[in-house]
Amino acid sequence: MPTPEPAATEPVVSYAPEATPVLTEPVERVTPVEPVRARRKGVNAWILAAVVAGLIMIAAGAGYWGSTVTGELDRTRTTIASRDTSISEVDSSVASTQEKTNGEKSRTAVAEDEIARLHGLSAKKVACITAQGKDFDELRRIFEEQKENFDRTATGSKFAKADAAAWKAAETAMNDVENSYKSVAGGSITRANSWLSKAIAQTKIIDAKIKVINKEVKAINSSTDATNAALDALGAKLDATARTCGA
Repeated sequence: MPTPEPAATEPVVSYAPEATPVLTEPVERVTPVEPVRARRKGVNAWILAAVVAGLIMIAAGAGYWGSTVTGELDRTRTTIASRDTSISEVDSSVASTQEKTNGEKSRTAVAEDEIARLHGLSAKKVACITAQGKDFDELRRIFEEQKENFDRTATGSKFAKADAAAWKAAETAMNDVENSYKSVAGGSITRANSWLSKAIAQTKIIDAKIKVINKEVKAINSSTDATNAALDALGAKLDATARTCGA
C-alpha cells in the first residue's frame, strides 16, 4: 500500500501586543488553502512490487511451461522411437510374410501345374475309356449280328426247315420216279404215270423250298457283308482308340 501523507496543519497568525488591531466589524474566518504538493517523479513502490511479482510469476509459469513442454517432448520422442521400432518390426514381419507368400505362390504354381497335368491325364483316360466303351459296344453289336446270321441256318430256322423239306421231297421224288420205271417194266403205264405225277408234285415242293432257301441265303450273305464292313470299320476305330489311350 502507498505511504499516507502527514495531515496538514493550519497556519497560525501572531500579532504583536502593541500593534493589536481593533476590528470594528466581524471578520470572517479564512479557511487556509492546502499547499499544492509537487508530483513526485519515479515509479510507485507498490506498482514496482506488483510488476516484480508479475515477472516472477511469469518466470515461474514459463519455467513450469518449459518443464512441461520438455517432458512432453521427451515423452513424444520416446513414443516416436517406440513407434519407429514397432514400424521396423512390422516392416520385418511384412518382409517375412511376403517371402512366405512368395514361397506359397511358387508351391501353388507347382501344385496347379501338377493338377493341370493330372486333369490332362484324367481327361485322356476318360477319352480312352469312352472310346473303348464305344468299341466294345460296336463289337457286341457285330457279335449279335453274327449270332443272328448263324441262327438263320440253325435247327428250326426257315432255312433249316426249307432245306429239310427240299431234301425229303427230293428223296420222295426219286422214289416215285423209280416206282414209275418199275411200273413201266411191269407193263402198267397207268401206274407208271401215277408214280410220275407224284414225283412231279415233289419237285414242285422242292422248287418252293429252294426259293425259301435262296431268300434266306441272300439275307445271310447280306448280313455277312454288313458284318465284314463293320469289322473293317471297327479295326480303324480300334487303331484310333489305341492312339487315344497311348502314352
